[in-house]
Amino acid sequence: MALDVLPDHLPRHRYGVTVAADKPGNPAQRAGAVAVAGVIGAVAGAALAGHRGRRAAGLGAVAGAAALSASEAVARARQRPGEIPPLWQRIATSAALVAPLGWVAGRLTGAGPVTVGTATGALGGLLGIRPQKVVLGPLFGAAVGKALATSGREVPAPVVASATMAAYRVGSALAFRDAQVSLLADRVPAEELPFVVPRAAQSRYVGTGYFRELAEVLGGTYEPDAADAGIVAAVSELASGEFDPAGIDPLVREFYEHTTRFTLDIVPQWQLWVRPGYLL
Repeated sequence: MALDVLPDHLPRHRYGVTVAADKPGNPAQRAGAVAVAGVIGAVAGAALAGHRGRRAAGLGAVAGAAALSASEAVARARQRPGEIPPLWQRIATSAALVAPLGWVAGRLTGAGPVTVGTATGALGGLLGIRPQKVVLGPLFGAAVGKALATSGREVPAPVVASATMAAYRVGSALAFRDAQVSLLADRVPAEELPFVVPRAAQSRYVGTGYFRELAEVLGGTYEPDAADAGIVAAVSELASGEFDPAGIDPLVREFYEHTTRFTLDIVPQWQLWVRPGYLL
């Protein structure tokens, strides 16, 4: 479902997976992200090197923690407001996360490279949400697992899992160029958000009564079916360094300043592949 009444030169949001995060310059948030990456890297390193013995697992944990925390620190340092961490770091993290899962699968089931690769690819496809990714994931994983199985040497399950996830994420990024995840908001102090309503709905059904209750909380006046009312009193109130109200279409200005003159119909349509999951 989408409502789009803005011309191309006005800011707009994309529908999809959204992520809210602290501003990337927040030292506490950056340090926490680096620490978490270090833990993930340590577990992954131990899983990847564990087949060589405890000493190798310990060294792998140290190397994994150092490598992933360092790359996370670089990624966070380069991150700009309004951005999520770069793709290369997200790929590295996802490859590290599946390494212990591969280790568990190998220990408990004795699964071979094809099975582990297929399962890892299926997981990557499911996380991609899109139908084509769900289908591509296990096929791609099976192909990677088959290639590793015929490489002439035994490849441990954690290595298969990490290699499959990394290869799948890279291939998926090359095949599907439009971004699957985008950042639409940062956490900021309340005083920087004068247009955000500071009250949550108190009932399961949110209707016009919400505005009556909001008016009582804020000490305002609620007038039902107000004539010639708008979303804003004047579009000029929205002027900023990125938006000049003088350049908008007169009809868009009228919609924002005299909204009740318009009749708005919203007709939602389900995509067939989404509806069954939603009903479940």
